[in-house]
Parts: sequence; structure tokens; C-alpha cells
Amino acid sequence: MQGWSSSPRMIRLTSDLTPVRLVAPPRWLIAVTTALFLLKFYYAFQLDLFGDGAFYWLEARSLAFSYSDLPPATALAIRAGVTLFGDNSFGVRFWFIVIAAMPSFMVFWWASDLYSGCEHGATDAQWAAGLTLAIPLAMSLGVLAVPDVLQVVVGLAAFMAFERATRSPALALGPWLLTGLLVGAGFTVHYRFAIIPLSMTAYLLTSRSAFALLRTRGPWLAVLIALPGLAPIAWFNFQYDFAGLSFQFV
Repeated sequence: MQGWSSSPRMIRLTSDLTPVRLVAPPRWLIAVTTALFLLKFYYAFQLDLFGDGAFYWLEARSLAFSYSDLPPATALAIRAGVTLFGDNSFGVRFWFIVIAAMPSFMVFWWASDLYSGCEHGATDAQWAAGLTLAIPLAMSLGVLAVPDVLQVVVGLAAFMAFERATRSPALALGPWLLTGLLVGAGFTVHYRFAIIPLSMTAYLLTSRSAFALLRTRGPWLAVLIALPGLAPIAWFNFQYDFAGLSFQFV
């Protein structure tokens, strides 16, 4: 058994994990998130496309394996929206607004899992969700059809899976499998998503207990599963003399 806990409010890390339970979110969290959701839908109808959102809409009209500035995920999300709701600003933004409603619930469930054995775990999980909504980005996330929306949600999900994997028994490959799938999906969102797997790697290399995980199959399975997600970026850069990478430093 590995773990640490010096007070009832401290997270207890353990290798004896219980199955993930999705605790019902509190009513206030549902109400606030719904209010933000509806407000963003209002602005989605009212605001014309502008800036990067307009540029990505043009990319979505001509789908490709990758683009000079981005992998394909943003264009695919925009295309999915306009297919359902028409070639208008609401259709362009639809899936981004839906996806932007997820982070506060994800943080609540993650904190509920982490603090499940603590005396004030339910309260701490609500505080975590409330602080997530207090971030200024939460107010506007999704109003613009930009890759940041996908990057936030997929990145958060990847960290949740990774954290769970580091607490799992050595032979448990499920959380590592999910980590690899999410990191691979993140590679199709933006070049900047690389900071997520880089930070995971830094943790595995600098934490004594985590370093031992590198002697198990899990992290390497995650790497193998994530690698195909780099295919759009690799293809574009080899085809166009690394123009995509060069664009990131303009």
C-alpha cells in the first residue's frame, strides 16, 4: 500500500483503487453551468464570426488531414456543427459551446475521486468546481470556435486519466490505455498540446515513486497508443518543408 495523509483534508494516495463513481453534481453547479451555457448560445446567435474563428471556419469548408497552423480537430468540430445547424455562426460555434460546459463537472468528479476518503471530501469537490467556474476563461470559453476549447477539455481529461493511472496497480493497463487515447486525440487539436505529455514525462522522471512506473508496461503502452495522433502533424510538415512547425514560432 502506498499513500500519505497527515490530516483528514489531505488527499490519500493508494494503490487499492475503487472503481470510478460519478457523484451527482450539486444543483448550484448545474444551475450556474446551465446559465453560462444559455448565455453563450445567445452570443453564438448574435455575434458574427471574426478573427481566428472565421479563419477556422474557412478551413472547415475544405477539410484536410492537417493545415499550416493546426491539425484537423478544430475544422472537424466546426464542420460537424454546420452540418447539423447550417453554415452560420451558431453552427460554427455549437460544439465548442457544448464542450466548454464540461470542465467544471470534470473537475468536480476528479476532486470527488481524489477526496473520496476524506472527512470534507464533498465540500472540497464543490470548492474545486466553484474555483473552476471563477476562472475568467470559463465565462468566454466556447463563444469562439477556436482550438483552445478542445485543448482545455481533452487536456483536462488526459490529466485525469494519467493521475488515475499513477495510482493504479502496476498491472492495471486501463487508465494508461485511456491516457494514451486522450493524448493522441490532443495531438490532433494543436501543436501546443505537447505541453501535456511533456509535463507527464517530467513528473515520471522527477518523482521517485512515479519513476518506478517506467519499469511497468503501462506508460509505454500509453506512448504507443498516443503516437498515431501525431500523424496529421508529421504528414503536413514532411509534405511542406516543416511549414507547420515554422508557423508556431512566427
